[in-house]
Amino acid sequence: MREQETDSCHIHVRFTSSVVEFDYQDDSAIAVRFAAAAAGTGAIVTIDDDLWENLPPLPCRRLWT
Repeated sequence: MREQETDSCHIHVRFTSSVVEFDYQDDSAIAVRFAAAAAGTGAIVTIDDDLWENLPPLPCRRLWT
C-alpha cells in the first residue's frame, strides 16, 4: 500500500451477473458518485483505502466529476 497524498481511494467493481471484477483508484468524491451511478446496473462497488502501486485510474473519470 502506498501513502495517500490526496483523498485517493481504491475502487473495487464486481458485477453480480458474471465473474468480472475490476480495481481502480481515484478521488473519494469521484468514487462515491461512480458507486451511486453504478448501483442500478447490477454492479457492486466497494470503496476503501487499500491502494497499491500501478492501480489504474477509474476510466472516464470526468463523467463523475
